Amino acid sequence: MSIGRQALVFGASGLVGGQLVQELLASGLYKQVTVWVRRPLALDHPLLRQEIGDLQPDRLEEKPGVFQAEDVYCCLGTTIKKAGSEEAFARVDRELPAAAARLAARQGAQRWPGPGFRPSISSALPC
Repeated sequence: MSIGRQALVFGASGLVGGQLVQELLASGLYKQVTVWVRRPLALDHPLLRQEIGDLQPDRLEEKPGVFQAEDVYCCLGTTIKKAGSEEAFARVDRELPAAAARLAARQGAQRWPGPGFRPSISSALPC
């Protein structure tokens, strides 16, 4: 049972994001789940749409249509060691989520669920 909402997931190739995408696709709550990833996911599902591209805070507005989703999930995260510098770490952990949230809000997103959020019929219905 899909209630016709759309979800957008950042960080879908990571452990947490990958699990979230599986849950969203299985939930029956969404008519489409869009993921924005650097490389295609090894996942095929009729409700899954993959946007392939580098995530840079100053370039998100180049694809505003991607942000037309009611629910936007951010599972981005890194470590300073993996990012390579404090600047790169800040870009992934702070600048990118903030830029994505601003653009999603301008495009009409209704929710940016936080940690521990579990999709369900009651949580997906507008308040």
